[in-house]
Amino acid sequence: MCLALYLFTSDPLKEIQWIEQAPDLWVSKISIGDAEASEHDEPEDHSLQQSDRRALADLVKSLSDPDPWLVICWEGDQEGDLLDSRVLSDEEIRDVGFGFEEMRKYELAYSFS
Repeated sequence: MCLALYLFTSDPLKEIQWIEQAPDLWVSKISIGDAEASEHDEPEDHSLQQSDRRALADLVKSLSDPDPWLVICWEGDQEGDLLDSRVLSDEEIRDVGFGFEEMRKYELAYSFS
């Protein structure tokens, strides 16, 4: 079972293909304005986690949409109820120690530097 991150935005997102030999953030169009990103969750994947987090933060920072949000869930659980929303900072996105809560709606802060 895969853990997926869904980014909801009205901005068009460039698709980024998954490369098995060089895993990194990938973006695949789910429907208009939605994207899925990779998330490495094994302890030995620390450098890959850092790369994913940087790529996600950079992607979020590039958005012009004033109200993007994201949610993490296990594949197959997409129909579940969302938990209350909370604001997610750039620092939290970049911090591999920050644990996303499944089905929490994360609004994205725009005080990114």
